[in-house]
Amino acid sequence: MTLEELRGRIKNEIVVQDGNIADWQWERTGLPGEAAKIGITNFLIVVNEIANKLNTEFGQIINLKGEIVNEAKNTYGVISKNQVINFIETGVRLGLDSKFMENEWIPKLAKSFLKEGDVLGILNSLKNNAEIHHNHNSKEKAAEKVTIPKTLKETLHDEMAQYYGFISGKNISILIASTGQPKEVAASYIYEYLLENGFEPKKKHRGSTYYTITTSTDWWTVSYRTQYRWKIIENIHKDLNSCNGYILSGKIFQVINSTDYEKSEVVEIINNFLTKNSYVPKRKTRAKKVETIITSTDWISVQHKTKTETQGYVIILIVALILFVIIKGCVS
Repeated sequence: MTLEELRGRIKNEIVVQDGNIADWQWERTGLPGEAAKIGITNFLIVVNEIANKLNTEFGQIINLKGEIVNEAKNTYGVISKNQVINFIETGVRLGLDSKFMENEWIPKLAKSFLKEGDVLGILNSLKNNAEIHHNHNSKEKAAEKVTIPKTLKETLHDEMAQYYGFISGKNISILIASTGQPKEVAASYIYEYLLENGFEPKKKHRGSTYYTITTSTDWWTVSYRTQYRWKIIENIHKDLNSCNGYILSGKIFQVINSTDYEKSEVVEIINNFLTKNSYVPKRKTRAKKVETIITSTDWISVQHKTKTETQGYVIILIVALILFVIIKGCVS
């Protein structure tokens, strides 16, 4: 993969995700690994550069997406060839790749609106559309190319399979809305997929309907949760180690509140770090709650404390020697 191809893939992913993709979510795309292969050591710098360039046009890109979705909804996913061309021309003016729009973005947005059993669903593919127009005199050949679109359940399950172990409640809500079908029907198929594929709620879900259960929280698999936890631990340790042996209580408070991970888990990770790295509180506290204990005072590593005390003794000794020399000189 060349640098230009990588940049194109990153741009396409940002567009598909509506710009809503966290730094750690890039790992599931495989692009950081591809970047490393061509010598890029800081993948996120490239991402931020491309995202910043997209920002000026992103409002118009979102508007274009809305137009495509509306057209797909009105035509049950059967967008005409001319209309697709118009969409592509608009997208190209906004800096999008024409092949990406034709082969990925537009078909993905359109296919959720296909009528179950509607043989005209073949027209959602430009390739098949063109083939039919080239075979006006051969109904038999055209008929051979007609395929029955997937059911709503199959379509939703295919969409869910693209999320590789994690999907946000917000994305589930968007996916349900994109079907144009009753919310509870679509949500029931999604809930079925989540259970069958080992997903569990990231936080306790609310409500009792399929829709509220699936959209009120994010969902992840056990393996994804484990990987995510290790990533959180790695980032917290890196953050605390940067303090070089003296951690301000404000820093600990900042770390606790800078992640969407479960607060109690973050507190446990920080407390374990302080214990394993021989940190002691700068002043005693009577608090009993772990979170209050670790945020109510600064923390000093034993090594840092010893070094600081030693430096203090050295300074006192030097000052004493200087005074001794001065006094001795005055006496003389």
